[in-house]
Amino acid sequence: MSFPFRSTTPGKGRYSGAIRDPVAEMAFDEGDSDAPYKKHAKMLDDPAVVDKFEDCWNDRITKNRSLYEKEHLRLWAIAQSHVDIAWLWRLYQTINKAKITQGKAAYHVLAHPEFKYTFSQPVMLEWLEQVHPDVFENVKKAVATGRFDLQGGDYVECDAKMPSGESFCRQRLVGQRYYLEKFGKTAEVGWLPDSFGYSNNIPQFLVKSGCKYFYTQKISGNWPPEAFPFIHFRWRAPDGSEVITYDNNFQFRPIVRWQVFGKYRRLCEPGSTLTCDYTHPDPASDPALGDIYPEVGIMFGTGDGGHGPTCEEVHRMRHYVKTGKVAGFLTGKEYFQMYEQVRDRLPTWNAADLFYNLHHGTLTTQGLVKRMNRHFEHLLAGLETLHAASAFITGQLEPGIHARIAKAWKKVLLLQFHDILPGSSIPEVYDDAYDIWIENQQEINRVQALLPGFDEEPPAAVDKNACVVIANPSAYKGRAAIEIPLPAGAAKPGPFSIVDASGAGVPCQVVPGEPFDESLLDRPARAIACIDLEPWSIQGWRSRAGAVDAPKATIEETMDAIAIVTSFSRVVVSKKTGAVESYKDLAIGKEIFSRPSAIKVYRDWFSIERAWNMSPGYKECPFDTEEFTFVSAKVTERGPVRVTIEVEHAIPESKSTFTQRVQVYPAMPGLFFELAIGWHQQEAVAKQCFSLASNPDKIIAEGPYTTEIYVADPAKRTHLDAQRWECCMQSWVACPAPDDSWGVAIANDGKYGFDADKDTIGITLVRGPDYPGPAGYAAEERKKRNGGSPPTHTDQGKHFVRYAILPYAGPWRAGGFQKRAHQLNAPAICQFRRGIVGKPLATDEAITTLSANLEIAAMKRAEDAPRSPKVVILRVVEQGRVKTRGKVILSRDLHVTDVRLVDLVERDVADRQLDVVRKDGNITSFSCDWNPHEVLTFKVTRA
Repeated sequence: MSFPFRSTTPGKGRYSGAIRDPVAEMAFDEGDSDAPYKKHAKMLDDPAVVDKFEDCWNDRITKNRSLYEKEHLRLWAIAQSHVDIAWLWRLYQTINKAKITQGKAAYHVLAHPEFKYTFSQPVMLEWLEQVHPDVFENVKKAVATGRFDLQGGDYVECDAKMPSGESFCRQRLVGQRYYLEKFGKTAEVGWLPDSFGYSNNIPQFLVKSGCKYFYTQKISGNWPPEAFPFIHFRWRAPDGSEVITYDNNFQFRPIVRWQVFGKYRRLCEPGSTLTCDYTHPDPASDPALGDIYPEVGIMFGTGDGGHGPTCEEVHRMRHYVKTGKVAGFLTGKEYFQMYEQVRDRLPTWNAADLFYNLHHGTLTTQGLVKRMNRHFEHLLAGLETLHAASAFITGQLEPGIHARIAKAWKKVLLLQFHDILPGSSIPEVYDDAYDIWIENQQEINRVQALLPGFDEEPPAAVDKNACVVIANPSAYKGRAAIEIPLPAGAAKPGPFSIVDASGAGVPCQVVPGEPFDESLLDRPARAIACIDLEPWSIQGWRSRAGAVDAPKATIEETMDAIAIVTSFSRVVVSKKTGAVESYKDLAIGKEIFSRPSAIKVYRDWFSIERAWNMSPGYKECPFDTEEFTFVSAKVTERGPVRVTIEVEHAIPESKSTFTQRVQVYPAMPGLFFELAIGWHQQEAVAKQCFSLASNPDKIIAEGPYTTEIYVADPAKRTHLDAQRWECCMQSWVACPAPDDSWGVAIANDGKYGFDADKDTIGITLVRGPDYPGPAGYAAEERKKRNGGSPPTHTDQGKHFVRYAILPYAGPWRAGGFQKRAHQLNAPAICQFRRGIVGKPLATDEAITTLSANLEIAAMKRAEDAPRSPKVVILRVVEQGRVKTRGKVILSRDLHVTDVRLVDLVERDVADRQLDVVRKDGNITSFSCDWNPHEVLTFKVTRA
């Protein structure tokens, strides 16, 4: 059986301490109180049952009729059942949930000709196909009726803010192609009902994978009085892609809570339009809005743990339809097709996220989960691009690579589920995640070993015969620090350098290994160097004994401070507080910090769902200097490549430690940090705060192939925007000066939460909330334990993060820091070897773009030609939020014969003209327009 996960780790689970028993987990049956379903077939013939249904209607609906009767509403029944594939239960238990839930839905579709059901997570059908093929066959029969509606199209209902842009592309690719291959159709309704907020680029990912519509219920749950202003609206991404959106709560809540929800169902007056975002002072009261849209979709069915709609729910709704209380059953798609008739009267939410005003803490809870997500999604995309580029350029394909990478991607996508990646599950779920990380890392190591030049074991020692192979798995072109792991067991080498093919050398500096008591964070002994990287390249270097001339740093130390001076900068660290008191960038002639940097810790307590929620008043409860103490600041590295000042802080009450390394590289600009945290504090939050002299009036944060723009000063935010007091970033956040003449970017390699307060950015480092309680197998397993119990609070233990301060000159769109931040997250892959490899891959010489704001973000094998080195999928993304006429240049030596635009599912599209240039019959370039943050995917074929 091919399965996307398996529990094979011996002994105890990494998080829960539970003894693993995969057989018992797989055999666990949570039971179905409805079974057998035929016993309920004549439920509507029982007068007592009918009276019960009437009482339910009168209790929920009739008593509220005066609130909405004048609106002439019609109610439509849309059956669904939300299934969290992991949350209070393990991944394995969801196979049982899928069997019960989808089997029951298929039964009702086949038994009742009027009944319709909407399904939304392909991964569950994949599991049923593998584990319960009989149920899968019944689902196929139900789908064939047209009333078992396949929607959603993401592989899992993922978190909708933290996955990378490429991860979102793969969610759509894997989910939609599964539907297409197994059922001959794809989803037209994006369906993410329970994610904790939604990136502004979701409409683009949906439209470019065949969807026209989007359903969620989460934003309608925003805490009043700051409710989201619309239930029916068009949602537009920065590139202009639009989806008709329905933001509607489950069950009969839209009616029961009409006083809360009713006013947000308004359409624009005929002939009027309304386009707005968070800068609008009060969108819900805009005079362009008029009457209520009367068609109300009632999304019914027991959910979270699935099992719905139950037999009672089905027959109750059948009764309401039969008696005219509900107009009829619709699929999700049918409701949207009806709703689309008023498209021209819908307000437009423009180029902004859908923010959920609770659950701010999910951007930080379970730090290792988030770090490993970032690690795998960037590394996988990088390795896949290197392999695809090498095969396309050389015509030589490594067999099986596509299938191995696709399998690894599925595991990454699985763990992006909206209760796994956000950190809101029980510890047993993270046992499963940990097993998957270990398995995925092993597979990725094998894929990496198949890169050109990585085909031999490292030598026993670093000597005069040693060579180095260096792969850049990113689009970054420029100077960067690399780390070359020393061969296991090798003696520490004396001073040496590495030399490129031209004979130019750079010094190396040996750094000792760092055990974290966590294999996923452990760092081996390594040599570091600063070299110039080419995009998506592999190159060979030789080692050479002895030092070489290189830029140097000067260290100035007094009783109060330590200063590091290079040709790029002057950095001053206080010996009394450990703060970076000054950072002057000499290239742009600017002092970067307006106040000293600081790590700050706050009490963080919320009344409910603390794994999800941060206290909005946490800044009123800071730790003082006795609760969060400065320990020391000292120079720990004085090498030819890097100078480091190590700063220690501690929290005495929990014995938590913070070891921060402030790092300067004499050969390149930027200020770099490594932070190792030993966290044992509960119900607290730690932040790294940087106050920036650029004094920004807006903050630009990277999202999935997009940016989100925030008002820097909280006092200047509208009442809706004020809810975004904890924001989401991916690999960078930029703080441009008000005139956009210069600015400061902060890059990181595993954090997502931050806040902005005028000139200060606070990167959220770690939290310590309590876990939710278990259900199902996990609850039963805990009762049977002989001693021991799972941890009560999250994130206890070791954490590691790197971040960098990257000043830039000119407008942020052309700052160049975007690709630099991506390189920080996809660092060079390096290995010592015996023989020289030359330059086995130079992608930039074969495929490149001319516009600085266009990035070749990924390359992969085509899904319909995975074994052909002559076809490649090329993804090019606009990164500057500006419309661009761009060109992709192709080497004549590639003999490219065809270039066509495809969607994310890799189907041909023809929504724009490609201007193709040919020489001697071969395509040497193609040009087209990119809208702001547009993701364009091309299928390129060579002779």
